[in-house]
Amino acid sequence: MRKESALKSVIMKNLSNKVIEKSLKIKVSTRYAEKIYQEPVCFNAGDHAVTIEAKGDPLDPDLKVCCSCSAWMYSGAEYHAKKDGYLHGKPRGTATKPKKTDIEGNNRLCKHAYAVLRDFF
Repeated sequence: MRKESALKSVIMKNLSNKVIEKSLKIKVSTRYAEKIYQEPVCFNAGDHAVTIEAKGDPLDPDLKVCCSCSAWMYSGAEYHAKKDGYLHGKPRGTATKPKKTDIEGNNRLCKHAYAVLRDFF
């Protein structure tokens, strides 16, 4: 059986410091708290939309994630999400391993998705 989500603690482990630093400027709307464990919810994170599907333990939920930004597609996040089973929906790009932007394999999230997980969960 293929795992179809990933724990928040696994997704956020060993993230790029650059992603974490850039996420500090992003404000996240959290008006969907009552729905998050019932259906996927789309958050406004800066100028982009981050969709989260959450199940399980609220302290360390199983998640599926995607973001509308180009960094999600090209900087490694979509690749990791597909490979590790936490991609919400279908890939927008090729979901192939980036050759220049994520050499260490640390871009498991873009700054928008990181900001949502940081602020909401």
